[in-house]
Amino acid sequence: MKLLYFFLFFGFLLTACINGDNNTNSDYSTAKIVESSSPSLGDNAWSVASEPELIFGSEEGDKNFQFYRVYSVKQLSNGNIVVSNSGTHELRFFDSNGNFIKSTGQNGRGPGDFGDFSSMRLHKFNDDSYLVNDNANNRGQLFNSNGELVSVHTIEKINNAGNPNITDVYTDKSILLVSSVGSGALRPGNPGEIIQNEFGYHRLLPDWTYDKMVYRIAARPRVVNEFRGTTNFPYIPLTADPLYITDATNGALFSAASEPSITRVDTAGIITHMYKWNLPRTKTDSIWDRYKQEYYLEPLSSTPDRKAQYEHMLSQDLPIPDYIPAISELKTDSEGNIWAKRFVLPWDETEVWDILSSCGEWLTTVDVPQSYTITEIGSDYLLGYTERNGFIEIVKIPLIKNA
Repeated sequence: MKLLYFFLFFGFLLTACINGDNNTNSDYSTAKIVESSSPSLGDNAWSVASEPELIFGSEEGDKNFQFYRVYSVKQLSNGNIVVSNSGTHELRFFDSNGNFIKSTGQNGRGPGDFGDFSSMRLHKFNDDSYLVNDNANNRGQLFNSNGELVSVHTIEKINNAGNPNITDVYTDKSILLVSSVGSGALRPGNPGEIIQNEFGYHRLLPDWTYDKMVYRIAARPRVVNEFRGTTNFPYIPLTADPLYITDATNGALFSAASEPSITRVDTAGIITHMYKWNLPRTKTDSIWDRYKQEYYLEPLSSTPDRKAQYEHMLSQDLPIPDYIPAISELKTDSEGNIWAKRFVLPWDETEVWDILSSCGEWLTTVDVPQSYTITEIGSDYLLGYTERNGFIEIVKIPLIKNA
């Protein structure tokens, strides 16, 4: 108990003013280019099993098995599974067979509490502990594999930046933060004007003191859409969200996602590598009419005013890209491989993930059911959740490597 209070006290003492550093290195001239024309192991050399190894969750009955706003599902070093159920501000622990063990956490600002609408994403810190993002309280909280609180760390405001959020942990236990460059507020603009903000990525040292901004990248563009006296700021259709994650070699990976390309940046903010692979591309005009209907208009059929607002937005002369985004998500598995999910269209039944080695070589592809959200990738399993039955079920699926 004395150790816990020491960590809590130390964590809350980290309140020094943080000065944002905008001088990031944008020099690609010395970056090593790793380019793959085809997967070295062939397509679908790896696959997911047709039946899950484990599934649990229910719509009714025991509330510990009713899930809402799940952001992370992780398998711990002791074999237990932890689910971050942000809807109730809880971490819920289950054994390897899906039997409930315990829960911890509640809504609040005290140690071990979580704020309203915190994303509660879990990031591996070491084999016996993990960091939980409590972004509503501007902090991160470290728990051990038994669900015991170890320490609390306040994240101070960065100059010339929006509220910073934990996005991942480097292998040296330093922290990668993301924030908007500037306030991030959606400024008023003229109808039809394009709004283009930026994200900055910052590193905190292992003792949680501020280091520097290591990278910056354009945010997804928005348009000022004014219709019948109401203004909203929707994203430009078929533009890409920037992607970011730490890797297995103490660096961070970034992608603008419009192209099949990943930039690796070290902890000093130096661009060291670019990974490129030759995946098939889809021209926007070949899917545009169907996409408008199935992504925008049909889901709004029960809300005529919202539908009319988006019909107005779609009728404008927008800078829609010639090709749909290349990828929409990045992950790393327990062996250090990089998983990049290809952009998914509403009518696709499966998701295609491209797997690259930790050195950026394109290895193979894996098809995953679109209804399944992956939150962790082990050497021989996928862990995540599905809502295919109308409620959240936690699902562990074997990963089969045929080559």
